[in-house]
Amino acid sequence: MSPYDFSPDAVYLKVTMHNGVEMELNLNNTSMTFLPQFIAFLQRQHIQVTDNHAIVQELIAKNYLVG
Repeated sequence: MSPYDFSPDAVYLKVTMHNGVEMELNLNNTSMTFLPQFIAFLQRQHIQVTDNHAIVQELIAKNYLVG
């Protein structure tokens, strides 16, 4: 993140329900902190999680997400 970037990018969690209905949940900075734990919880419940951009791994590694 740029030191001059005062408004972080919006991050959305796309959820597809068992009946095919899709919704997007807006994750604010507070939610992003708990995203790895939330994903782990979903996986323990045998809910498929797809992270095409490896965002969760970056959060766990505490890397800044750039570009």
